[in-house]
Amino acid sequence: LNDKFRNVSIITAQNIDKDVINLIGAQCFATETNETLIDFFSDDTLSIPDSSSVSRQKKNKGKTKLSKQVQNALWDQAPLSMSGLVAGKLLLCMGLPIIIKNNVATELCITNGQEGFVYGWIDGTGAAGQCILETLFILLDKPPQTVQLKGLPINVVSITQTNVHMKCRLPTDDIIYISQYQVEVLVNYTITDYSSQEKPDHITPLT
Repeated sequence: LNDKFRNVSIITAQNIDKDVINLIGAQCFATETNETLIDFFSDDTLSIPDSSSVSRQKKNKGKTKLSKQVQNALWDQAPLSMSGLVAGKLLLCMGLPIIIKNNVATELCITNGQEGFVYGWIDGTGAAGQCILETLFILLDKPPQTVQLKGLPINVVSITQTNVHMKCRLPTDDIIYISQYQVEVLVNYTITDYSSQEKPDHITPLT
């Protein structure tokens, strides 16, 4: 592979293709760099359908624990099965290309679609004893402006878990609603044609 194409996002039309390419890309990166991919799982609870007429207090009251079978199914599924397109299980390693999927702080260039590389993390233990990602440190790739956070190198930022209410489709085709705690990033080896419209011109292999 020509070095100028290495780590360049591939444009694809379908999210299902994007998820597969990202997984293969992460595995290849880990092999080439002699890094170990680590699974970071979400913390999920059953919730109720989102509605503007439902108060936050009522939503929180409706949360219940997921069965082990359902929880494992959610972790094993691709982000495509979640309405929020958030990964129930993130496979990350040092240096891996990632893309931020949430607007956190515009003034710090921590925005939806900003690309970067895994710089480090702080992990923890979730409610089911699983390894969770509490804080992810990201080296921003070509941010629109230089970012300097106290105690961190230039253009290195940190993001933490968010709580996202979403609809999920299980392998049985059943629909459930969950409240998910996860850091909103994805591996960045491909983007959909829709998302690519917001990107500046650069060399991009087409599928």
